[in-house]
Amino acid sequence: RWVLPVLMEEKLGSSSSWGKRLTMDLGDLLYFSLADVADKDLESKAADLKAKLEQVHARPAALVRPQAILKLLPTGPLYNPIQLAAEKAKDFLPGTRVWLFDELMGWVATESKVFVLTGAAGIGKSVFAAELCRRGGLLDDRRDTAAAKPKRTSLVGRISRCLSPASRAGAAPFVVGAVHLFKHDDKSTRDLRMAFFSIANQLSLVVDGLDRELAKCNPSEIREMDPVDVFREVIAKTCRSAQPNRPQELPPVLVVLDALDEAGKENERKLIKLVQEVWASATPAWLRLVVTTRPESYVKQSFGVHYPRVIAAEDRRNMADMRAYLEHAISWIEEGTHKTKAVDVLAQRSEGLFLYARFLQEDLVHTKPPLRDILDEDKFPPGVGGFFRKYFMRLKDDALEGDDDLYAYLLAPLVAARDPLPQSVVEALLEERIPGGEGMSRTRRRQKVMGGVNRAKQLLVFHNGAVRFVHKSMADWLTDASRADDLFVDPLDGHEPLAKWAQGERESPFAFAHAVYHLAQSHQEKEAMELLHDFEWLLTALADKGVIAGTLVRDAPDSEDEVVLALQKSLHVVRERPLELAFQLLGRLGPDNLMRKDIPKVMKARGVRWMRPDQVYLTPARSPLRMVLQGHASTVNSVAFS
Repeated sequence: RWVLPVLMEEKLGSSSSWGKRLTMDLGDLLYFSLADVADKDLESKAADLKAKLEQVHARPAALVRPQAILKLLPTGPLYNPIQLAAEKAKDFLPGTRVWLFDELMGWVATESKVFVLTGAAGIGKSVFAAELCRRGGLLDDRRDTAAAKPKRTSLVGRISRCLSPASRAGAAPFVVGAVHLFKHDDKSTRDLRMAFFSIANQLSLVVDGLDRELAKCNPSEIREMDPVDVFREVIAKTCRSAQPNRPQELPPVLVVLDALDEAGKENERKLIKLVQEVWASATPAWLRLVVTTRPESYVKQSFGVHYPRVIAAEDRRNMADMRAYLEHAISWIEEGTHKTKAVDVLAQRSEGLFLYARFLQEDLVHTKPPLRDILDEDKFPPGVGGFFRKYFMRLKDDALEGDDDLYAYLLAPLVAARDPLPQSVVEALLEERIPGGEGMSRTRRRQKVMGGVNRAKQLLVFHNGAVRFVHKSMADWLTDASRADDLFVDPLDGHEPLAKWAQGERESPFAFAHAVYHLAQSHQEKEAMELLHDFEWLLTALADKGVIAGTLVRDAPDSEDEVVLALQKSLHVVRERPLELAFQLLGRLGPDNLMRKDIPKVMKARGVRWMRPDQVYLTPARSPLRMVLQGHASTVNSVAFS
């Protein structure tokens, strides 16, 4: 016989802590009405509830690290910053960047808490950051045998290979405790909450006592916080509590944030504010920050009070490192005057950017051309832009048979897309524009074109069924008419076909996640708002396709629209329970809103038993205030809330 737990509505209030815990763990299984459930369905529900209750009963009374913080990470593939840093560290050439590490050591000896490294795209900031992680022990393959920790094969296990501060005392002036690499084409890395959760998780394995402090965090409350408040809660507060009297002989712990400029403009501004106003005052003295970013003017102004360092392409020390790298790249050429000349010529062509040396090495590694070919500008053009022109011209002339329309129709969606573009989408868009003719069928020509595109390895990366550029600077170059000239690509030409495809697509999660964005960017604001007013589309996006509601709110062209405002106020609910969208909108939309008529029909078609919500969804207790009083210098005598 099955025993079905039934909770009366008054027992689900905020005063019943056990009720909140049960609701959180059982999820949507509580959402059904006994009046409408047949006996066979009741038995099935009871079985589901029994399994859930057994899971809850099997849990320890207090979750301990690392599960407590890993539970906060977004769903989907686990982001692995250690692996990304390890891959980048492979590109570091021993003996280079000595001067830059000397400057970093000088900073470690000061009381400054933030080291900011700026430089042009492709100058080697990320490789430096990865090598810093290696030298700081984060990428060390050796295990902390003194800790006698059990073997683990998860991300946590790989992170645990970093030596503890205690075991490194006297061996190094610093320990790298955590790293996060922002990537413009990977939205999971641009999620600031996930970034701070990942950093906290990594730090818990090198900071004694931090695991216990993280176990005290309330996941349901932290999920609702602003990213800056998440940082205060899971990093600043916990680190101060874990080691309030850290021995001075222990080295400082560094946190590395790489490619801040790829976090997105909104996130970048939040991070700059965090570094300026929060990091120095909220974190303990032993927790330091290393940031790498491009030298945008507002970034330099914002970070000016810290310890900024610039890698100038023309700096003689940077050029000396470039020569060392190029000597290694053409190692098969015998030492002598001719090799020295080749290195000098290539260094001048590189303009001090290591991205140039990377492209050069990829061209040289297989062919190993003679010296006269290396000195030929037509074969090895000057500047990164020279390589871009060579590669994109080759793509256009060879793979796309010189077709200007195909060139634009392939590359415009890639420069317009904010995440890697599914390969199926690229093929579908191209298929519409590939004609037959000249003795070749349309199918045969399509196969030829896609084969040429797939071979463009210097330009495009095909990974996990998606396509992206090898380096962000390629998209920047293509969309700059002054540099790309006849190879210029207009992003608007990419937003329009992507918007048309996404608007009519009903299966791809990518379409649901980006339809509103591409419609708005292609000046189709009316069509974008029509999607957001379509409850069936909206519910499918959130409940079935895993779209983040906050993304749709940010993409909406009309931020004052009633539906957008209602969705914004419901974010803390629908993030965890997308099906609650129906109840939230019914409770927040005005009586005359047309969406109110569609909601019951859509929910009934999904087989959802109709009932009113069984919980009150207010901002959780002890959460930060949502309104901040600013610009008032005098005394505040009273505050009224309504």
